[in-house]
Amino acid sequence: MEIRNQELAAGLDQKDIDVATFLGSSICTVDRVVFGEKAIKTPVQIGTIKNNFDDNATYFPPTPERDEQYWVWTPGIKKKFDGQLEAHNIFTTAFFGKRVGLQSACIAIACHEVRHRVQQHRLQGVNFFKNEAQKSQNQLLNRILDFVWRRMRIHKKILYDKKEKRAVIDYRVGDMEFDAQVVEFLLLAQWVSTAIAHSEDTEEFETFLRQVVLVQ
Repeated sequence: MEIRNQELAAGLDQKDIDVATFLGSSICTVDRVVFGEKAIKTPVQIGTIKNNFDDNATYFPPTPERDEQYWVWTPGIKKKFDGQLEAHNIFTTAFFGKRVGLQSACIAIACHEVRHRVQQHRLQGVNFFKNEAQKSQNQLLNRILDFVWRRMRIHKKILYDKKEKRAVIDYRVGDMEFDAQVVEFLLLAQWVSTAIAHSEDTEEFETFLRQVVLVQ
């Protein structure tokens, strides 16, 4: 992971740098676990540019000008992360009566971003589409699908109220984002409800992460 010296020179808050570094490290771990030898060689970029949305991190697919890469948006990330953590805890408290902290939230967001790379390379065996009628034989998964669908409806209204461009709205509440959010909240559900998520056995824990991101 690459951490640039310009961060401190830019006058960024140390709390923002700490959260960004921890999130970047989590993305590195999940990407390596899922992709193995095909893990991204370009280090996670801990950037000093302010993101115009509420993103904590972004996966950028490859283009003719650059390799694929992950970015973590450092300025103001602590405040944005606290908001994301609140959303995570609304979910885990409502369904499991438990709260999560920094580590699980970072890993959940990392799984979300790596899922976008999985989409790019078409590795997943299952796709989740933004369709209210979609149902699974798995009751837990049904609850997550419903939660994410309702969450995205609220987000869509907010974007419309802000008069965002149609292309932006379609991207931010489209199928790929829906799919990645399902994986993010699936990680949280498994984290608070199964012992394997807290295994001290590295191989067992990495298998758990791989199964969540690939929905195996």
